[in-house]
Amino acid sequence: MDNKRLSTQLLTAGLLSLSLGTVANAAEDLFSLPIEQLLQLKVASATLTNETMLTVPSSVAVYEAQDIQQIGLDSLDELLNFVTGIQSNASDRNSLFKRTSFRGRSAGTGGREILILLNGQRVNSEYSGNSDYTLPKIPLAIVEKVEIIKGTGSAIYGSNAFLGVINIITKSNNTPELHVAAGNMGSVELSASGGTTIGKVNIHASAAYGKTDGDHYSNVKDSYNPDLTLDISDPNRHAEVILNISSGETALNIAYSEQKSEDYYVQGHISKGFNQTDTESLFSTLNHNFIWNDKFNSDLWLDYRRTRSNHYIQGTPPFTFAEITTPPTTEPLLAKTPFNEDAHGIRLNNFYHLNEQVDLSVGFEYRHSELTENRSYTNLDYEKCLTNVPCLTYLESGGQIKPDEHPNIGYFGGEYKANAEFVAATNRDIWGTFIQSQIEITDDTELTVAVRYDDYNDIGQNTSPRVSLVSRVDQKNTVKVNYGEAYRAPQFNEIGLINTPLFEGNPNLKPETIKSLDVIWLSQHNYWNFSTTYFVHTIEDAIIDLVVDNIVRLTNNTQESQRTQGMELEVAYAPSNHFHLRFGATHFFDLAEDQFKASDTLAYLIANYHHNQWNYNLSLNYQSEKETVTYGGQFSDRVKLDGFVLVNSKISYQLSPKINLFAKAKNLLDKNFTTPAISNTTEMGVPNRGRQWFIGSEFYF
Repeated sequence: MDNKRLSTQLLTAGLLSLSLGTVANAAEDLFSLPIEQLLQLKVASATLTNETMLTVPSSVAVYEAQDIQQIGLDSLDELLNFVTGIQSNASDRNSLFKRTSFRGRSAGTGGREILILLNGQRVNSEYSGNSDYTLPKIPLAIVEKVEIIKGTGSAIYGSNAFLGVINIITKSNNTPELHVAAGNMGSVELSASGGTTIGKVNIHASAAYGKTDGDHYSNVKDSYNPDLTLDISDPNRHAEVILNISSGETALNIAYSEQKSEDYYVQGHISKGFNQTDTESLFSTLNHNFIWNDKFNSDLWLDYRRTRSNHYIQGTPPFTFAEITTPPTTEPLLAKTPFNEDAHGIRLNNFYHLNEQVDLSVGFEYRHSELTENRSYTNLDYEKCLTNVPCLTYLESGGQIKPDEHPNIGYFGGEYKANAEFVAATNRDIWGTFIQSQIEITDDTELTVAVRYDDYNDIGQNTSPRVSLVSRVDQKNTVKVNYGEAYRAPQFNEIGLINTPLFEGNPNLKPETIKSLDVIWLSQHNYWNFSTTYFVHTIEDAIIDLVVDNIVRLTNNTQESQRTQGMELEVAYAPSNHFHLRFGATHFFDLAEDQFKASDTLAYLIANYHHNQWNYNLSLNYQSEKETVTYGGQFSDRVKLDGFVLVNSKISYQLSPKINLFAKAKNLLDKNFTTPAISNTTEMGVPNRGRQWFIGSEFYF
């Protein structure tokens, strides 16, 4: 058994990628690989060792740069809708971050159950549990490869690898390339990458920039006044720079991102002219591989992340404080809240090739995260109101119970001053260790056993075991059986959010835990292959959010466990080097009661045809009906949202060996549809964009 570590080459993606090369080689890309080679693509995220899609002990989806380029999608959330078991949609969180449901589960704003890695480094915020405050939009222009591992991953990665792991590997091919596109909605997309080798040092850089004025949505019901409608839009922009420097067994990766959204919903509410999010993030990781001998090597990783995210949020309707402020003002409570988080950590993974049948991996990890600020900047002295009983009584009664004495809540005259704390939990230390053994029982059967132990300074300890069996039944058929247990630690905002009229944390929350079983059958043939997966998981102490008195409140569901089970089917058909078809479908037999915002049936189709200088791609995504909470309603007050089919297309023409022209459209048929909100202040869900088209060029030098 050949055990290959997740090493420097993973970080720089050099050994794991298919070079974009030139468009002249389009017929040799992933869509035209012989069908048996598709199952031999390398996957490293599931076990930290290189496996093929056929042998990896997980349910896996892989998209290479050429897949992504030909489909014509722009962000990770769009791509996830072309993976079985996953649905990612716009919500009222903000226009950049999409709410993702992974195998029928999505808590809060979504994505907390999925660990996202950027070149092996954690992206998830310890404040929110997802990437909404760190990298809300992940542009595919910087991506060489995306590995999506479905199933529990806590036995290797700890918390957040609750239902899956997504590893994003950025571009590393030194061939210079430039992509330029412009379209409707004032949209512009630019990206470039390239590298060079100086002596023994390889330097690679990539950059991406995008902006859009967004779509326009008319007669949207105001979040605070149901009798008022507004016209809103969803403009946003992003810019990213990635730098990889490697020499021998050492590699440094630095990623910097700036992203901004305006005008649309923020945290479930509209505040036209004020709503805004700004996020600036720096990720860096230094990796060195120590090769002790031909059977033993170690990977050392030093990680650092710095995030500065500001959210501009309206907390109350206008006139709320009109009778209790000095000087009087009709302005609502407005807050500029800084979510500034610093994180650093160290990882040491050791790989032992004991003999031809047994490989052993042992890892150690320490992480520290802290918020550097925990006060909102407000236009009113809201902190004084929080300590003034007559003021609180006045607010809770909707202004009906007047204070005997004027509370003199200060109005700062258009300025924003540091005021009330918004979170009590501000730092966390995590120690973790894991051990994994990969045992070759026979030439066709491999057993993987792993267990991880984590110790949190604030919520205690957790142990996560995992057992997987992969058996090649014959030359055409392989069966995988995976059982795992995982946990998700409550995040800073879940346990510590305070002094906000919109959300309320719960310091008594416990980690939610899951027991998961996957049974996978893969069958490969001359021109086609398919896989079918049965999965079932049971969640104990699920952290659920309930809308009570127009405030989102969090609690553990200790009364009953949550059970989800379903089936996934994937088919790939490639009768020639010119045509490839990829189809996937998911059906959930059981969904937890609080997961009414998820569709129970999903499907996608990707068809690609290449002929001479032309390439045609058509992709479809289907999601069945969902539900959302009605405007002003409680948890049980819901309305159904229609299912939808979205059609995308991209047509490319090779003008010369170094120039490719293209036209593409997302939501080609201009489907009008809505998706569920995280709040109860939308009518019939959140409006989504109509047809968005681009024309552009791709240059290779």
